[in-house]
Amino acid sequence: MIGGLKTIQVKVGHEREFEDLFARLREAVRVHEPGNRLYSLLRSRTDPAAYIVQEQYTDQAALDAHKSSPHGALYYPQIRALLDHLAVDYYEGVVE
Repeated sequence: MIGGLKTIQVKVGHEREFEDLFARLREAVRVHEPGNRLYSLLRSRTDPAAYIVQEQYTDQAALDAHKSSPHGALYYPQIRALLDHLAVDYYEGVVE
């Protein structure tokens, strides 16, 4: 398993637009990526423009498929245009 954690700061005033785009992306991931086990969005309780994305993939091939997906090519640029900050880190599964 490979897990991903993204910390995101959305431009103030664009939170709802970001959440809507993420919801559409998440649905496409659910439908088209059988190797994806988790793709969730969490919003900070103290900063309404701060988010965390949690991801889990069965293996490297599933992560590669996610990164190069047609739905990603559609939504990633739109989402990135709404961000002030994005940090990404991936982790190897240890205990499942």
